[in-house]
Amino acid sequence: IKTIALSSLGASLFMESCYDVSKEKIKRSLTRYEYGRTTKEKLYDDRLFNEKFFNDDEYKHLLDTIRKMADSKVRIEGMHIDNEFYYFVVFLTASFMRPVKSEVFNIRYRDIEVHTNPDYLEIRVTGKTGYRSVRTMPNAVDYFTKLRDMRRPKIKEKDFLFFNHFPNRNTARDNAMRCFDLILREANLKKTKDGQNRSLYSLRHYSLQTRLIKSKGKVNIFVLAKNAGTSVNQLERFYLRHLDPVSYTHLRAHETSLHL
Repeated sequence: IKTIALSSLGASLFMESCYDVSKEKIKRSLTRYEYGRTTKEKLYDDRLFNEKFFNDDEYKHLLDTIRKMADSKVRIEGMHIDNEFYYFVVFLTASFMRPVKSEVFNIRYRDIEVHTNPDYLEIRVTGKTGYRSVRTMPNAVDYFTKLRDMRRPKIKEKDFLFFNHFPNRNTARDNAMRCFDLILREANLKKTKDGQNRSLYSLRHYSLQTRLIKSKGKVNIFVLAKNAGTSVNQLERFYLRHLDPVSYTHLRAHETSLHL
């Protein structure tokens, strides 16, 4: 991928003032690919890409499998695969968050603000890269509302959004990982075509890939990286190379867009 150049100094100042992204950090991210990747980096990137992703049909089949297992009341390690687990999966995909203790498993109801027109959730997260405010995709509002309605009137602001019956968040994470692994095997999706394993992290990678590709390059890559708690460099390495040339041109043309 060629270097994504800032279209003007004004764009750089905009990013610095509005999103706390320094000009030096922007420059480092944008010039990473000016001289290309080494052969070792290319092999690593290709292997990691093949390991992590779903395509749209596979993701739809995954959700269908979760619904069927929920209807059958499948239970593993003291945890049900139920409607809550379904909303956990689709929420992850709509929020770009990491499936780790400090991010999605640490969210409480008090950390979430619902916005309308446009619809999105604003979530306060202290994750792998420190504190950030996550702005979700519109469908996350519907998932959150249905999950909240399922639990009323017992909800407390201090409750965890997912798997609140496990106060130990390491236990919640480990059980969710085991459930998801069982679902992948039931759906025959545990292995990619190249024989690599998928995991909960595959949902994050799928969501970022889908956001970039379906926007046809109109997403603001700097804002998306900030929102997901990652870097432009990472988006370049694992996602942008799969954009078609027209979409890539659009991406450069919309560098100063305010919209995710």
